[in-house]
Amino acid sequence: MGEEQKTSFGTFSDLPVKNMTGSRGPSKTKKVPEPTSTGLDLPDLSGIRSEEDMIAEAEAVKEYLDRIRPTIKKIFGVCRTRPGSKEADKASATMERMLAVEDRGIRTITEWQYAAELVADVIEHGGADIWTVTRNLGVGKEPRVRVLKESDGKFSGTFRFVLGKTMLVPATFTDDLKEVVSEVFRGLHALEKVSRERATVENEARRKKFLEGVSRSWSDLLNTSPGLYVVSIPEGKYIPKHGLHAGEERTLYGGLLKVEIKIKGRILKPIGAFGRFERSMEELINCGLTIPLGSIAEERIYLDPRSRREMSDHEVGMMFSLHATMRRGYLAYVETEEKRQEAQLAAEKATVGHEEWLSGKAGVGFISHFTFSRKDHTYRHPWTLVERAGGKIRLLETNVPDLFVGVGSDWMDEGGEDFVGLKDPLRAFLRLAANKVARKAEEPELQEAEVDLSGGAQPERREILVEG
Repeated sequence: MGEEQKTSFGTFSDLPVKNMTGSRGPSKTKKVPEPTSTGLDLPDLSGIRSEEDMIAEAEAVKEYLDRIRPTIKKIFGVCRTRPGSKEADKASATMERMLAVEDRGIRTITEWQYAAELVADVIEHGGADIWTVTRNLGVGKEPRVRVLKESDGKFSGTFRFVLGKTMLVPATFTDDLKEVVSEVFRGLHALEKVSRERATVENEARRKKFLEGVSRSWSDLLNTSPGLYVVSIPEGKYIPKHGLHAGEERTLYGGLLKVEIKIKGRILKPIGAFGRFERSMEELINCGLTIPLGSIAEERIYLDPRSRREMSDHEVGMMFSLHATMRRGYLAYVETEEKRQEAQLAAEKATVGHEEWLSGKAGVGFISHFTFSRKDHTYRHPWTLVERAGGKIRLLETNVPDLFVGVGSDWMDEGGEDFVGLKDPLRAFLRLAANKVARKAEEPELQEAEVDLSGGAQPERREILVEG
């Protein structure tokens, strides 16, 4: 997640919980020695405590176990609301002592209660994501939480949190321990959902800030107007010739790339990235290299001999990488523009508006999507011209004939709502468009991040997003 998440106790890597359920070894409680039997001797009871002492100890243990969870909850509250205070230091020290109790059984229950309260606290107050919590509680991708056999103490398995999987607690666990372990894993699944929702909100806020004060117009960028720009870089595929994955198809992640154009020399310099390729772009951005803007229209970037001698092999590699990245975005823009022009010509053949046709009006309608997925293939910028007359619909024209190969151009009964009488995938294509219109009606402020291919009356929106 980038910077390590903070908690009341410092960073999650400093948490006192390590390898729950018995990892600190067996209890150090002394055992009563068994005397050598002669057949006549009775066991030595001189070291046995009185019945009153054992009853008192049992009551103290019961009270301790009953107070574990409320005490941990209070400790979390103190450390969260008064970080750095003497009260917080005292509370943290108490927590450390509780997690280091000598008796293995009590320590195990304490650790799981701690884990349950930690998960509940993060769900309510934030401070970490699901992966940080599972990693540091030892139930993540490389689990270190081990389950002990009752007799010989050898490891018999490990706990591991897996999304969508139910955690089966070992039958050898006591009922109380089963309950709290189950609570931890139920909480982790709830935390995963909360983490995802929080990440969505945080990413949207970061995206909004990333786009502040920049242009997203490829036409301005290509005209070398000075300023800041954000362009969309689509994912790509490549097959490395060397290394561990030689000969295997690999994915080049995409995202939004922020670049600066300067007047002198029409130089392009990357200054920020957002999206899936954000981390992989860090080194390229930090190295401070630039490329001539005009080079992105060429398949390869040219380096004159003098410039090449002044650069290290690593810098040359970074420059080639920057050129390849920008060229992916440029080629996607060119493709989009070509499809936009093609779509505009098709849209001129429509006799009724997009939403009117989807609402049931007769005539020829132009229906398009930014992307449309079918089985294992995603079509970019697909569109159709469809005609409605007398309760029937037929496909007139499309830019993706392989998608509608089984539909043909014959008239089909519309079949009432949801286009139930039409063949798939035409029915799915039209239903998706109708659902978008309905969703916009319910949420007027909703703005889809799509390129308008129809040439409709939203030219400003087409300038907002430059999609690859």
